Amino acid sequence: MKIKLFLFTVLLSTVSWIFGQNTYSYKVDLVNIKDDKVAIELQVPKLGLEKVFFNFPKVIPGTYANKDYGRFISDFLAYDSKGVKLNIKKKDNTFIISDAFDLTKITYSVNDTWDDSGDNFVFQPGGSNIEANKNVVLNNHAFFGYIEGNKELIFDIEINRPATFFPSTYLSFETTETTDFFKVDGYNFLVDNPILYCAPDTLSYIEGTTEIFISVYSETGMYAAEKIKEYIQPITSALANFWGGALPVDRYCFLVYLDDSSEKKEDEKTKGLGGYGALEHNHCSFYYLPEIAYEKRFKQMIFDVSAHEFLHIITPLNLHSYEIGDFNFIEPNMSQHLWLYEGVTEYFSLLVQVENELMDEEGYMKEIRSKINRSEEFKSVSFTKMSKKILSNKYQKEYVNVYSKGAVLAFLLDLEIRHHTDKQLIDVIKELVDKYGDKTSFTDELLIDEIVSITSPELGLFFEKYVQGYQPLPYQNYFNRIGWVYEEMRNEEVAFFGNFGVVFEDSVFKISTPNPNSVIKFRHGDVLNKVDDIQVTEDNIDDVFEDYFRRNKNYDTLTVEIIRDGKTIYLSGKPLKGKLSSKNYIYTSTNMTQLQKERNNTFFNRYNN
Repeated sequence: MKIKLFLFTVLLSTVSWIFGQNTYSYKVDLVNIKDDKVAIELQVPKLGLEKVFFNFPKVIPGTYANKDYGRFISDFLAYDSKGVKLNIKKKDNTFIISDAFDLTKITYSVNDTWDDSGDNFVFQPGGSNIEANKNVVLNNHAFFGYIEGNKELIFDIEINRPATFFPSTYLSFETTETTDFFKVDGYNFLVDNPILYCAPDTLSYIEGTTEIFISVYSETGMYAAEKIKEYIQPITSALANFWGGALPVDRYCFLVYLDDSSEKKEDEKTKGLGGYGALEHNHCSFYYLPEIAYEKRFKQMIFDVSAHEFLHIITPLNLHSYEIGDFNFIEPNMSQHLWLYEGVTEYFSLLVQVENELMDEEGYMKEIRSKINRSEEFKSVSFTKMSKKILSNKYQKEYVNVYSKGAVLAFLLDLEIRHHTDKQLIDVIKELVDKYGDKTSFTDELLIDEIVSITSPELGLFFEKYVQGYQPLPYQNYFNRIGWVYEEMRNEEVAFFGNFGVVFEDSVFKISTPNPNSVIKFRHGDVLNKVDDIQVTEDNIDDVFEDYFRRNKNYDTLTVEIIRDGKTIYLSGKPLKGKLSSKNYIYTSTNMTQLQKERNNTFFNRYNN
């Protein structure tokens, strides 16, 4: 039975759940969903307060924008022990209940965020999806509130669900045929552990000493949990090696929602507003990703996203400041170290693939160049200042740069540490993790000084110039240490055939929107079958496109075989000469010194002569 594959202790029997007076006793109805709304009932802890401030989050950990989850709460009512309604006033994300000494019960409805629209759309992995008898994405911050000053109390949660549903989560629970019971220690832990409700497609496996759990909801059924495991297991193995053989968590859950990326129905178009991606938690990560038929692309997407999210078990799980350790959901005080939480994590997600031969030097070089190019779309700002003020309009638009320039900054920081010490950046992070861990927070203003103290004084200047300051990054100075050559702009003479795209559709590659003036007279929808007698496949399409159409140095006539309207047709043409301009071009020197060779081999985990 599928149920045996779950990580958690499950009791398929009648459960007697005892609710205490000093707990939040919630009941949730996933059976009688109406208009994509879920009914919630709460037996309130007896706190003896004259006025109760009942909060829903403005911001949640791991995100860096105001999302105001209180706006998705409707029909909010409060009652005393005699069933009399109490006065309520709503202010932002807080419901203020007056004359609350005898407050006994609160009821309200939760609307899903995925059906929202507008500028303040909630990124799907941090939101909620409610589809009766299909699935419920239960990010707990979107469903449950807490009384101000009392978020540390126990949450007893009873969830009634369709018999076909089952919860996938890191949280421990007990269950009957149609009801699940959760007892959660405090609001922080509740928010940190989403629940995916759907028909179970799950599995688990052991990675070192860590139990890995995968749960998948696929809108079309294109990919199942077993296939996702094929992609994720090399990453979890690589990360275990990267961390020294054992991961710093006992269990970890990958909760994966796969969206039908084909044309949406009119009422489903809002699902594309937030964008695909994932949100990390301490013991799990939630993914909202497109079901891409081109498996090579889909696999690489899973590689990249899961490596980044899984690496958050290092930071901020085991290395974080007080601002994260005791998160303020209503008026958050943001940390200045997004360069660490996101930039270093993104850099490590590439490095771990390199060190475990999941990515070669050329692939890594392309990633770095791509990140440099994307970083130029943003303003030059202090990363620590931007991070501290990330919720402001001025800096909010700069946030995405933490995944581009932030990752490059971490790369250069690693090169700087290796240059001045016998350590690497991962060694420094491990040393800090050993000191702090998941239970202890560091002081935000002291972290950089501490890194400098355990590495070298020269690192202080690096932080002052490039992390706290915003001086231009001297790429060549750093790349030269591992034998890379950097050119701000490179012009190459290439063969030019005209502009067109290639899309993967119905298991074949089709020409998309060709320029009518192209040398080779493609039509939209032509199936690209052969190029210069080379059969086009999923494995070689990238190389074929690069070598023949983008960076072609051969000026002879080119012949391609296409299929048009079911017929095989040969098209040919002699290309024009053109110039290809490439920004921030990087390549490996053919004349490296012995020291450069040694550093290059060490960085890319090669020890051959």
